[in-house]
Amino acid sequence: MADDTSTQRKKRSNSPKAPGIALSDAVADVGKIFQRYGHATFTRGEMAAALNMSSSGGAFLSRAAALRDYDLIEETPLGAKASELFKRIYQAPPSSAELKRLALHAMRSPSVYGRLLQQFTTRIPDTAALALRLEAQDRFNGERAKTVADAFRSSLAAYGLIDAAGNFLPPRDEDAASEQESREERLATTAEGPPLQDSFRVEVPLGPGRRAVVILPEDIAEADVVRISTVLKGFVQ
Repeated sequence: MADDTSTQRKKRSNSPKAPGIALSDAVADVGKIFQRYGHATFTRGEMAAALNMSSSGGAFLSRAAALRDYDLIEETPLGAKASELFKRIYQAPPSSAELKRLALHAMRSPSVYGRLLQQFTTRIPDTAALALRLEAQDRFNGERAKTVADAFRSSLAAYGLIDAAGNFLPPRDEDAASEQESREERLATTAEGPPLQDSFRVEVPLGPGRRAVVILPEDIAEADVVRISTVLKGFVQ
């Protein structure tokens, strides 16, 4: 009987695969690797060297697995390299809607995280409650459940995807639209010399997600239109 109990505990100790570090820490790790190797591929030993870790140590193997789980590095026939998802996260403006969307995409990559996000769509429970859920439904052992739950919740908080109470704050399309309009406003109002007087703004739709913004003088004449058309044609010839 004792042997059977021991065997059951041993089986229970092997928790499912899931990141044990926050997404922000994983991005910082790949950032170190990317700064050293750029777009080139790298070996496991080179990856460990960039992180100042031993390539044969359990800590490094667990860390490397987390980076893959978040889809921040990818394998190629020539070795590993920074993924396109990482590069987009790395270049996204801080606190932007774009960064939130990319972070949420990375969070959905690990299957355990993806199931949690599907289950808790409006409010994320606290770390203790998440850990209990991981133990009961995903068969994590207690210690690992707490580590994964903390990494999951910390990841959401770091990218502004939950508030202090755990309410889910998904990235909104209007945030991205507002950012685009702000960029266009800055471009439209930035010019050499003083601001134009007695002018008006024209927006020309070009297709889905594309438009041209032009500032024209109120006394525009037909000859002015011909001149503008000639200038614009020069960009496509």
